Amino acid sequence: MNWGMFITLALVLAWIRWDKNQWNLGAYVRDILLLFVYVYLYTIIVMYLTNKFHLSISKYIRDILPMWFSGITFLLIICGFSIKGWRKIKREKDTLDSAGK
Repeated sequence: MNWGMFITLALVLAWIRWDKNQWNLGAYVRDILLLFVYVYLYTIIVMYLTNKFHLSISKYIRDILPMWFSGITFLLIICGFSIKGWRKIKREKDTLDSAGK
């Protein structure tokens, strides 16, 4: 099992819930258990496919996948911050425009 991937997803999920002020421990534990099942099934499928099909690139998939996953997760977090910031600036601008009229 790829524990680094699971821990990263758990921390991102906790951060999203904390940011939205929707912190409910029972729902978070349920989501973590579902996340564990998804990551476990994903790992089993990847292991099966890399063992079943002997392509020249298949032996490298298991090695480079965490790097790509980490990069995509980082990109999504940065894009989320950017979109949230843009929406906040637009909301403040709309508030100032409506107050000035």
